[in-house]
Amino acid sequence: MFILFTQSCDNDNLHQETMPDNTSSRVALAYMAGENDLSVDAKADLDEMLKGSTYMSSNDTLIVFYDNSDKKKLPCIYEITQKDKNKDLMDLSPVYTFEEDVNSASAATLDEVLQYLFSRYNADEYGLIFWSHGSGWVPSNYQSDNNNIKSNPCQQMPDRPTFESFGVDAGNNSPYTSQGHQMNISDMADVLKKYPKTKFIMFDACFMQSIEVAFELSEYTESIIASPAEIPAWGAPYQELTQPLFADTFNPNNVVDTYYSYYDSYYSNYGILLSVLDCKEFEAFTPIHNEMINKYQENFDNVDLSNTLNYFIFDKWNNPEYSSQYYQSDLPDYYDIRGVMRKVIADQSDYELWENQLNKLIRHSCMKETWYSGYPKSKSARFMPVDPEQFSGLTMYVEQDKYKNHYFYDAYKHIKWAKALGYEYQ
Repeated sequence: MFILFTQSCDNDNLHQETMPDNTSSRVALAYMAGENDLSVDAKADLDEMLKGSTYMSSNDTLIVFYDNSDKKKLPCIYEITQKDKNKDLMDLSPVYTFEEDVNSASAATLDEVLQYLFSRYNADEYGLIFWSHGSGWVPSNYQSDNNNIKSNPCQQMPDRPTFESFGVDAGNNSPYTSQGHQMNISDMADVLKKYPKTKFIMFDACFMQSIEVAFELSEYTESIIASPAEIPAWGAPYQELTQPLFADTFNPNNVVDTYYSYYDSYYSNYGILLSVLDCKEFEAFTPIHNEMINKYQENFDNVDLSNTLNYFIFDKWNNPEYSSQYYQSDLPDYYDIRGVMRKVIADQSDYELWENQLNKLIRHSCMKETWYSGYPKSKSARFMPVDPEQFSGLTMYVEQDKYKNHYFYDAYKHIKWAKALGYEYQ
């Protein structure tokens, strides 16, 4: 009986291995720019991705570009498939290793990684995960980045603080800094337009769900998954998130729900704010939004935004007495777009017209009554309230006189979203 039973098991396993997988093939790239103070978290999330491979089908592949602050380890690319579900992180070997340290926050490196991806992996669907620091649409003020120079990874850091759109590469393998090279969103878009349109772009980085970022990237993906606020350093729970990311039929709403539910269960005190944008809806939303801005321009000039839902509080976090991270003063207020427009649009029918289109653009969102900010000095002040009447999960920039001495005041006028709103270029 033992022999027969063993043979039966062997036959079943053989049958399972030879059955064709009829699910759509999906390849996702996790672009991990971790050569900064998130280096330890990068390693932890890579381990989570490996554990999450149990949810992948035989047609799925997770490609990981990995750059951290380990001086003994060059940037590399990993390939994770269903076959790796029982492997330990120590067993994972790169499929490609760079010959020298690279600037992971440069468009040139992103282009090189995407060339590798699309030249080697054919799939029905592709997805992108951008993992690092982030601060929305605000362009880099690091001179070599602004000049579109391929930066020397060992170049000395500037004296003044620097601020990123996406990513930080410290260039010196330091795990103790969040300052360094950054990748402007416009440069990221210039790279993405060279490659096939993706099913989704997910940002595992702070402040990236802004109307300015989303509009810049909307031609190159179907959905954008991100947070309008800060994300705790440990980021997304990839051991759980791999399941919706590689589901037979991809639904970005399920990614957000899984992400939110995990935080609600394990990090309930922190909260997480997330949303999904349906990029095709920009075609209808943009002219309506533009119409409302022009119609109510006088209200914009006089609106009191002091009680508006705000994910980066410029007036407080630019104050060293209140904030332990006031060095990031070159970020503006990140107001929730619904909170702003509720105050600006005076006519109820106009507001309902605008909000109806917003609800099509934002196909799904999750919020908790509070979210955790790392900026206030006092830990008791770090739990920030969320007004559900104002929450949409998407931010917008509002031009104000108090920003005039900051470089982003003029920089805003040159981004793609500003052009769509009628700003004149000089």
